Amino acid sequence: MRRMPRPPVVRDVAATGGVFVLALSAYLLLGQSTFYKGDGQAFVASLSTGDFAHPYHLAYPRLLQGFAALFGGMDVSNLRIGTSLSALGTAIGVAVFHATCRNSGLGPSRSLLAALLVATAAPIVFFATVVEVHGPFFAFASVAWWTITRLERGAGTGGGGSGVASPPRSPPRRTPPATSSS
Repeated sequence: MRRMPRPPVVRDVAATGGVFVLALSAYLLLGQSTFYKGDGQAFVASLSTGDFAHPYHLAYPRLLQGFAALFGGMDVSNLRIGTSLSALGTAIGVAVFHATCRNSGLGPSRSLLAALLVATAAPIVFFATVVEVHGPFFAFASVAWWTITRLERGAGTGGGGSGVASPPRSPPRRTPPATSSS
């Protein structure tokens, strides 16, 4: 019996899932054992003290607290919990970036290459492997971009869009006015 090929959506989901697993694995393996700035130290200390107040990072301490609860009773250091949150958020961001590329009309190979370039960019790798707000929040930034690309095509508006982003549009062609030869 001949197997039917998987539909493109299933292939895209599998590819995006693969991008996520690879990025997460790499970032977890590269997790740093030092801090970038004082914020990271304060965030890790808050897991021990229970004081999650921060003068300007309002969401991150609570996000870290909720993530740390997943490790309750396990022998995982607070530093490792913090770097794992950064790795997870960044890997989600890279995977969503890959999905956005596919939804924007880029082919499978180019979408994978684009995701690989983003995933291995020095600032992305750095913030994916330290305790800092940039790693987890990369996921939110990527979701925002994905949402914008879906809205571009009129997803859910009855505007004829398929719910995925369109490739960049070329400017309209202007034809020169007809000249009369009298």
